[in-house]
Amino acid sequence: GSAEASKWIGKQVVVTGVVAQVSLRPSLVFLNFDKAYPSNLFTAIVRNKNTNGFENLPSLRGKAVSVTGKIQDYNGKVEMELTRKSQLKLLGETK
Repeated sequence: GSAEASKWIGKQVVVTGVVAQVSLRPSLVFLNFDKAYPSNLFTAIVRNKNTNGFENLPSLRGKAVSVTGKIQDYNGKVEMELTRKSQLKLLGETK
């Protein structure tokens, strides 16, 4: 889960969780897992040059997803950059 992600910095892993918040910024999109910023423990980021490869990122809010990639530490926050749609999987509907 997203809470354990910090143990895996620098490793290629799969993280699952619910997208609590989608933040659209001028240069990138943040998918904050489980809790909204700044309480989130894990964030997946998609840079603008890559967002066209993903369908409707804002629609992921409230959805359970898994993301696959390398865990990075960014100013004490744990994040993963998504560059390809294949790194993101929707885990079915959550009520």
